[in-house]
Amino acid sequence: MGDDTSNRHGRVQGILLALLAVAVAAAAWWIPARWRSLHPGVIESAGRGTPGVADLALLAANQQRLGLAGQLLAAAQALELSRTNEIELALGGALRSTALPPEARMLGGPDPAVAALFPALTPEGGAPPPAFELFLPPAHRTRLRESLGASRSPGVQALLGAMQLPVEQFVPAAQPGGQPYEAVVLLAAALYERERLSASLATELRDLPERAAGDPDARRRLEGFYLNLLTLARRLDWTSLAELTRKCPDTAALEEFTAAVRQHPEDLPVLYAAALLSGEPAGLGRHCRQFGDAGHAGLVSALREGSGAVQVLARDGRVVQQGLPAPAWMADAVRRSPSAWQYGRTALMALAAVLAALSVASFSVAGTPRSTAETHPGPLSLIVVALVLGGFLVLASEPLPVRSRRAGPPVASLDPAALNPSRPAATSAPSQRKFMEPTTLVTLVVFGVIQMAVYVICVRKIGEISRLPEPASVRLRLLENEENLFDSGLYVGIGGTALALAMQVLQMVEANLLAAYSSNLMGIICVAAVKIGHVRKARRALILEGRREPEAAPQAAAPAAGPATVTASNPFTFR
Repeated sequence: MGDDTSNRHGRVQGILLALLAVAVAAAAWWIPARWRSLHPGVIESAGRGTPGVADLALLAANQQRLGLAGQLLAAAQALELSRTNEIELALGGALRSTALPPEARMLGGPDPAVAALFPALTPEGGAPPPAFELFLPPAHRTRLRESLGASRSPGVQALLGAMQLPVEQFVPAAQPGGQPYEAVVLLAAALYERERLSASLATELRDLPERAAGDPDARRRLEGFYLNLLTLARRLDWTSLAELTRKCPDTAALEEFTAAVRQHPEDLPVLYAAALLSGEPAGLGRHCRQFGDAGHAGLVSALREGSGAVQVLARDGRVVQQGLPAPAWMADAVRRSPSAWQYGRTALMALAAVLAALSVASFSVAGTPRSTAETHPGPLSLIVVALVLGGFLVLASEPLPVRSRRAGPPVASLDPAALNPSRPAATSAPSQRKFMEPTTLVTLVVFGVIQMAVYVICVRKIGEISRLPEPASVRLRLLENEENLFDSGLYVGIGGTALALAMQVLQMVEANLLAAYSSNLMGIICVAAVKIGHVRKARRALILEGRREPEAAPQAAAPAAGPATVTASNPFTFR
């Protein structure tokens, strides 16, 4: 009667612990705090109430900055924002305005100081031309050399003086075909002269030419800056380019942004708008290049929310991935204290794993009498089960970012070999594989649940044999007879691996060796936990119990005394 009550109590306790574990795991899953990715609710919270692409485009149109407004309009159309018609009307009004300065149609905005560096600029219809087209004509380069050569700025003189240094990725300016190199150097000098660079970038460009004569590394960095500037100047007008260089703190930041533009030139309006709104061109370029399609999708979602969301995305360094809807107050709290909520969420996952391990232990010992306490799961077994369950919970609740790159179209005009035929063309780096797919996580969870079921069955069988009323020697033999059952974790694991590999060969699922061999690995862990943690203890208890049992010494019956029997002699025996 006492054992029945204990059995009932163990089952009820196991059910309550399982329900509590599910509730705690669900509460942790609901918190929008992650280690490897950003929750969309946090991005939405960061962008709430901050200016967006449409606001910046309308401001640029009202300031008659035509090129900047055109880039932002293209970004708004790519993002499918609802205020694109309003931006088009504002831009059309700026183009038709009689107060529009004549140089605005060529430079992308009113800038009389820069227009004075050129000969008379003839306004053209349509969008402003790229900045590089203004600096490339021979008449413009001649006028720029004269104007900039008379500058009193040490930085301008240093840039012009370094034009005679040897180059690797350009044709030298003094040789035929060196016009692009001369034009881009004059463009950099004009940006420096008219203070269109950030203070830190201007300081770096003033020091690099001075060190380039004796430092090959400084010369390569300066040449890399020219190549990046050329890439952007072929796509942006003067006003838009100057606004971007004001946001770049150094040449490395410009290189990060330009690399993203080279890789995906079709995304230039979106990247440009994000760079202006966040003030972090390097972070955005690195984000898009590192996370591929997932990074682009996250950037689009952040731009739709506002400048605050783009700033969080650029500075955080994690990709945005979908998750369960979170209330606004929770997303605000996570955004304000991300580390605290990350640790708290992980702690809740660990608590859910411990509760689940205790639930498994309660079910496994249900029906086991108190006299066989040696077969109950020990602390080591509970720790192993908790670690396995906790790992599954964290992996399943933490979407891992995709580490692949989108394959962008080749840009032949930006190949260094096109600028300098003597330099071999660089080969493109291979794209990285995805770190872990959601299907892999689902497969791991399924295999883990199966092995946990095998574990519970084996432990209950040990308890069933241990409470039999038979002698210890019989129970020990019965325990040995169940070796195949205790090895079933290996059989199930090998079967799962074989099934997964067969499905991958038949192309029923995506090929992933991690998902296939995880079944075998979990089977090894399960069998090790059963045999080392339970079977060994049960055998030890039965052996000791058998030693304590009284040995039934057989009483050999003594032969009865009787008349002596005469044995016949063998006639064939020789004495």
